[in-house]
Amino acid sequence: MKGSENDFLSVFLLQSAGLTVDAPKEYLLEARLAPLAPSWGFLGIPALVQMRKRGAEPRLAAAIIQALNISETT
Repeated sequence: MKGSENDFLSVFLLQSAGLTVDAPKEYLLEARLAPLAPSWGFLGIPALVQMRKRGAEPRLAAAIIQALNISETT
């Protein structure tokens, strides 16, 4: 994933759900969204991000939030 995609997702998650994904946790974006993308018919995360940027499909926003709203223990 590109930095601009990480940035978009980080801002989206913070504004939409109050989730903070800072630099040390950015790997979670790819790890959790990689399986989500094909389940929505996208070839990869970049296509998923582009659809979210367009604002289409509100259920996609909810699915992204749900995928990232899983606590990770250290």
